[in-house]
Amino acid sequence: MGAHQVRLHAGTLCIGTDSNPPRAGSALTLQACSGPTAQIFALDGDSILLDSNLDLAVQLKHGITKNRTPLVLGARSVSDVELWDAVAIDNSTRRPTSGFVSVSNTTDLQQKLAAGPGTVIELPADADIKFSDLPAPLSVGARVTIRGDRRGEAEGPQITLSPGHDGTGLFITTGDHARITGLRLHGAGRDPGGSQPALKGINGNAAFPALIDHNDLSDWTTSGIDLNGTDDDDFDCPPSIPVRSQIVRIVRNFIHDNSQKKTDGYGVVSGSGSDPFIFGNMFQKNYHSIASDGFALSAYSAVSNLIMPGDGDTDVDMHGQSRTTGTHDFGGIGGIGVEASNNTFLGTDKTNFGMRGTPCSGALDTFYGNVAVRDISGSVTVVPDGQTGQNSEVSWTSVNTHIPFLRVNSRFSMPNPTQAFLVGDFDGDGKDDLFMATGSGWYYSPAGNAEWRFLSAKTETLGSLLLGDFDGDGRTDVFTQIDDKWMVSWGGRSDWQLLSENHRGAINNAIPIPGMVDFVIGDFVGDGRSDVFFADGTSWWVSDGGAGPFTFYATSSYKLPDLLFGDFDGDGKTDVAGVVANQWMFVPATGPHSWTPLRAELTNTMAGLIAADFDGNGKADIAQFDTSTNPVSMRVSLDGRGDWQTLNFNIAPIVAIGRFDNAKGSDILVWTGSYLSALSHGSGSVTRQSRQDMR
Repeated sequence: MGAHQVRLHAGTLCIGTDSNPPRAGSALTLQACSGPTAQIFALDGDSILLDSNLDLAVQLKHGITKNRTPLVLGARSVSDVELWDAVAIDNSTRRPTSGFVSVSNTTDLQQKLAAGPGTVIELPADADIKFSDLPAPLSVGARVTIRGDRRGEAEGPQITLSPGHDGTGLFITTGDHARITGLRLHGAGRDPGGSQPALKGINGNAAFPALIDHNDLSDWTTSGIDLNGTDDDDFDCPPSIPVRSQIVRIVRNFIHDNSQKKTDGYGVVSGSGSDPFIFGNMFQKNYHSIASDGFALSAYSAVSNLIMPGDGDTDVDMHGQSRTTGTHDFGGIGGIGVEASNNTFLGTDKTNFGMRGTPCSGALDTFYGNVAVRDISGSVTVVPDGQTGQNSEVSWTSVNTHIPFLRVNSRFSMPNPTQAFLVGDFDGDGKDDLFMATGSGWYYSPAGNAEWRFLSAKTETLGSLLLGDFDGDGRTDVFTQIDDKWMVSWGGRSDWQLLSENHRGAINNAIPIPGMVDFVIGDFVGDGRSDVFFADGTSWWVSDGGAGPFTFYATSSYKLPDLLFGDFDGDGKTDVAGVVANQWMFVPATGPHSWTPLRAELTNTMAGLIAADFDGNGKADIAQFDTSTNPVSMRVSLDGRGDWQTLNFNIAPIVAIGRFDNAKGSDILVWTGSYLSALSHGSGSVTRQSRQDMR
C-alpha cells in the first residue's frame, strides 16, 4: 500500500472500526478484509494510527493493561497504553514494513531522512552519532519518524551537534505529522561563560503538525526546542482572537541544562505565531524552561509539566513586545494568551510564572490548578498594562485587582513532594520505581535512576493512596477509597475505575467503615494479584484481589501497627508477623493461618520495624534503626530468625527500600544532596543511582 500503510490481519479477518466516522472511543473489531479506510492504519514506530486520522491511536480500553483487554481508538497522547512493540512471529529481525530502516552514522541518517512518508528511522540503543559539519538543520518531513528506545531506564541513542556551529540546529520539522521520539539530543555543551555560539536542538515549523516526545534534550545554548509560526514578528493584535490549533505537541520529554551566560538558554520557546501544546515534560536547569516572544499570535499551553529547581530566571513566562519603546522583554503586547495548568513548580528562588506583556484584547493568561512550593507573592509576577522596563515587573498579588487579563487559581506554599515516596513497578521491568504525587499530578522514576516521568494528572496525594498489582499484569496500580468504594487507576495511568464496593462481607456492620490507614496491600492469596488486608481487633480479613468482599482470614486481636508484613517462608505469598508470648512469630499465608515461631523476641512489638529481603534469598528479613549508635546505624535479623547484626553504619535519611538494581534482594535509596544514591542489599558503600538531580 502507498506510503507504507498497513492492514492488521488476525487470521483471515482484518482489524477495523465500524463507527463512521471513526472517533475517540470507537471499538476495534474483526471484519472481513475489504477496502474501507477504517481498516487502514499507519505505523510510526511504536504507535498504530488510523491512516485517515493520525490523531487517533490504537489504545487499551480504559487503560487496563491485563491480557484480553479490548482495543479502541483514542485521542493520541503517546501514553504507555498506546505504545506497542512489533515483534516478528518467526523470531527474526524483520520489521513491520519496508519503511522501517536502521541508521548508525551521519551519512545513513541524512540519506534516510529523504526517503519519504511512512519512513521510520530507528537508531540502535548504543548509537552515538556526532555531527561535526552541519550547515543547516536536518529536515524531518511529512510522516517521517526518527526514533530511539528511550523507555524505562534506557537513556536512548545519542545524537550530538558538536561545537563550531553558529545559529543552526540539529533538526527541523518540515511536513505534516513528523515525529522525533526516544532520543538523546545533545548540544555543544554547558557554557555559563557564554563563549558557545547559538544552537537549537529542534527547530519546529509550527505550520505543520508535529510530535516531539520521550526525548532527552540538553546543552543547547539557545533552546532545546524552538518553534516558529508562519506569521511575521507582528506588533499588531488581530481584531479577534483566532482559534488556537496547537498542532505541535511537545510531550513527555526531559529538557534540561539549556543555558548560557545567564542570558539565554530556553527549554521550549514559541515565537512568530506558534502555539505549541507542552504536556507532561520534566524541565530542569534551563534559563527559562518555557517562554514565548510576545509577538501577536504567539501563545502556548503548558499542562502537567514538572518544573524542577535550578532555572536561571523565571520558570515559565511570556515576554512583552513594544513597537513604541523597542523593548523585547518587559511591557507591550504579550501574544494571544498563555495557559499554564496542572503543573508542579518545585523552585523557590525564582519566579515560577511571569507575564511580561499584556495579551491581545479578548485573550487571557491563566494559571489554574498548579502546585507551587513557593509562596504566591513570589511565584506569580506581572507587568501592568502600559508599564515597561524590568523594574515594572511586580508581584501579581500587589496589583491583581487591576489585572483582568491574568487569572490565577492555584495552590502555593505547598509541601515539597520530594519529601516522601511510594515504591512500585510501573513499567513492568521487574525493578522497583519511585512514585511521587505532587497534588497536581503523579510521576514515577524508573528504578530511581531516570528522571521523573509523568503518569497522570490526578490530585490525590500519598496519604490517600496505596499501591499494588490488582490485575496481576506485572505493573503496579494505584488504589484509593471513596466512601465505601474502592477505586483503582491501572498502572497509575488510567482514569479512576471502580474495583469493588460493598466489600465489608461478613465484617460486623457495627464496626465503622475502615479507611486507608487500616489497610495493608499484599498477595495473601498467592495468585499474583494484590489483596487487601484488614484487622478489626477481633479478626483478620482479606479481600481477594480487592475485587470481592472481605472474607475471614484468621482470629486475632492484633491490629496495625503491631504487625509486620512480608514473605517469611519464601513461598511467594505475604505473611503476617507479630510478637506473641515473648517470641517473634508469623502467620503463614499457606496453611491454617496459625502463629508459627520465628525466634525469641528481639523487640516487644513489630511497630517501627522494616521487612525486606536484603540478602536476596527469597525470605523477608527484619530490620531496625539502631539509635544506640552515633551516628544512627541499621541492624538486621536475617529471615527474622537470626540475631541482630549491623547492616550499615552512618545511614542517611532513607528515601525508599526496594529492588532497584539487577541483583536479587532489597536495596536502600538515600539522598546525596539533590540526587539519589543506593546501598545495594542495604549495605556497603553508597553509589550514585539517579542520573540527574531529583529534587
